[in-house]
Amino acid sequence: MRWPQSKWPPFDCLSLCALQNAEDNNYGPGVTPSLEFVLTDQDVADVGASATLLLFNNETGFQQTHMSSLCAVTMSTKKGHRNKGYVGEKGNMASI
Repeated sequence: MRWPQSKWPPFDCLSLCALQNAEDNNYGPGVTPSLEFVLTDQDVADVGASATLLLFNNETGFQQTHMSSLCAVTMSTKKGHRNKGYVGEKGNMASI
């Protein structure tokens, strides 16, 4: 799949990171994963912004195991890396 280039490269990175994170999420039995991007002209966070980008995903949500993983860095809950001491993958959101 070729991802279309936008006129705003940081959005390309943001959208690809969101897709990667959605792929890593856990979903309930029988649930078809979905990810929705909604751009609204409202300042949802009340910070003086002219618009807000909202992302909706139907994952199971933050669980106790995730909190435990955050507190014990070598106990990642990432698929396939739980016993390898990883703290996560890629994730360069600070550069956006």
